[in-house]
Amino acid sequence: MVRLVAPLASVGKYPIYRPLSIKKCVKAEKVRALSYNEHTQELVVLSLSAYLHLFDAQTFKQKFSRKLPFCLENVCLTNHEDYELYAVGSKSHVTFLDSRTLKPINYIVSPYKGCGIRSLAFRSNVLTVGTGTGAVLFYDIRQHKFLECHCGKFSGLVAGTGYLHEDEIYRDLFAGNTYHNAIYTHSYDSSGTKLFAAGGPLPAGLSGNYAGLFQ
Repeated sequence: MVRLVAPLASVGKYPIYRPLSIKKCVKAEKVRALSYNEHTQELVVLSLSAYLHLFDAQTFKQKFSRKLPFCLENVCLTNHEDYELYAVGSKSHVTFLDSRTLKPINYIVSPYKGCGIRSLAFRSNVLTVGTGTGAVLFYDIRQHKFLECHCGKFSGLVAGTGYLHEDEIYRDLFAGNTYHNAIYTHSYDSSGTKLFAAGGPLPAGLSGNYAGLFQ
């Protein structure tokens, strides 16, 4: 629900948007992710207070909220309309919820504990999981397991070095250590053969960025 405002010369061809309406989520602290369900015409909002909030996208009214089972760092959300599923990523888990009721129906534990699930995307029956360690993993929701190589290890992609801003904070607190880029967002192209991933350093105090295209 936005209105296009004339683009500024300083940002090139990218337009600036002004909201037509602002809606406050009941029981929400900070909004971390949004997901639009075209089939039901509903908008699901994920808040840092570990709640999912369901809105009618036509009336912009909040229907109800549902408490999530895992409270720490719920930061990413995606939906699969064919399977009527939502997936929420938190510090150590991915929680699957029924899109009709927002009730949890299953969960999986992150293979990399402590660094969290930072982004999620569905492609057919596979959930792609971006982690705080820079790895992108693939979980088969039919087989209920992460995809593996012939050697028995997880099949996945790994982010490169990217750019790290070596400012005074870095030199005083972080110099000499190695930090992986967290995958904060990722998306498939229309063919499903290319995956774009982007992110940056996970620790607070560090700044930088990473973007990669996998094929």
